[in-house]
Amino acid sequence: MRFELKVNGKIEFFDKFTGKKYAKGEILELDDEQRVRDILRLGVADLVRINAPKEIKKSGNEIVVYQNLLFCIGGIEEADYNLAKQFSDRKITFIFRTADNEQMLRLGKYCDCRIDNGEKIKCDVLILANYDSIGFIKGRFEARKVYQQVHADWANMRKLSIWRNFEWKPDKCVDKVLSVSDTVKKALETAFDEPIESEIVPNILAEADKSDFRVFLTLSRFTSEKGGDLIVKMAEKFREAGKDFLWFICGTPDSKLMGDFRKNKNIIFLEASVKNQGLISKVDYLVQLSRNESYCYSVHRALEQGTSVIATDIPEMRKVIKTGKNGYLVDFDLNNLDIEKIFNCVPKFEGKSEKVEPIWEKVLRGEL
Repeated sequence: MRFELKVNGKIEFFDKFTGKKYAKGEILELDDEQRVRDILRLGVADLVRINAPKEIKKSGNEIVVYQNLLFCIGGIEEADYNLAKQFSDRKITFIFRTADNEQMLRLGKYCDCRIDNGEKIKCDVLILANYDSIGFIKGRFEARKVYQQVHADWANMRKLSIWRNFEWKPDKCVDKVLSVSDTVKKALETAFDEPIESEIVPNILAEADKSDFRVFLTLSRFTSEKGGDLIVKMAEKFREAGKDFLWFICGTPDSKLMGDFRKNKNIIFLEASVKNQGLISKVDYLVQLSRNESYCYSVHRALEQGTSVIATDIPEMRKVIKTGKNGYLVDFDLNNLDIEKIFNCVPKFEGKSEKVEPIWEKVLRGEL
């Protein structure tokens, strides 16, 4: 993959790798995705172009999908991704007015994509992804065929107050309207003053990749001994290794930790609640990075439910966690953090309830 980033001038950008200071508007060309991600996190530059990997051989028509906004999440965004992945061997270019970086990086693994720079667009097939896409490129494109995609059920959309007075019809340059489903096709026939004819070209659901995506959970108060700072370090190491994950933090951190947690978009902070315990059986790992513990209920509850545990190598954790069998023990500096094993070899084991020690009967009878 080849990337272009444009320096935005929000703050001074001095590249520690090249020793060069970049001015606003300058373009960086890179082929290291992790470095691109690091620069984007700093907020000093914007992603403006991705060329798909050269090893993907392309053929067929020059196809452009023009879309106003590529959001962080959304149905059209998923349609883009599945189209790109399914037809990665075709010459498809996505052009956006503005785009979410993560979504653009996702598309760039399969197809070229870029931010609209105002230049003329020339292609064999032009697909307009939004109802108003044509308004942004009229007079500056040349295409043998122009298709207007429609993703919305306009008959029901127009029942909402925001769209009640909205009227629409395809631009005269459009050769055919493409409905993503029968629901959309029928809606177009009745939603507006003039019926709109369309052809159903169904959404694509490309085959899912085998993924090592993992979900982590921490249930803890974040006083000094509970290792909140280690969570920040571990999450950063996962991110630097290019791993896909979500880490749910359910606790009561101080303001500094909250800031650190929120810097990593893979971390999701949830307000503390007894209901959070219901997540234990739904995740890949319960993580507890305490510097000391006398028992640790969340760890024992996870093991009872057959959920693997990642914990610091302290005496209480050594009693119950056997590395590779029901979890992983890590040292305080994370030198023995085996990221590949954690992501690719999640221990599977049968959960087991703990017995109640008989001494409790003596306590309750007052006989101890």
